[in-house]
Amino acid sequence: MNVAVDLYLGILLLFTNLALILSSIFVRLRGAEGEQPREPPVAKPAQESNPGDQGAGREWLPVEEAKE
Repeated sequence: MNVAVDLYLGILLLFTNLALILSSIFVRLRGAEGEQPREPPVAKPAQESNPGDQGAGREWLPVEEAKE
């Protein structure tokens, strides 16, 4: 029984490795067709934040003060 499980896992590992190798070869060949590499997306500049801007865009709920 242990031999059958080992054989099953070995074949599974073999096909997994084969799939990874073939996919990496396919990606390399596809990239070698002369396609221009894509430029990375340009990051937007960070906006300066003010203490007053922290609540901008939020919906505020009314708060009742506790009476003593």
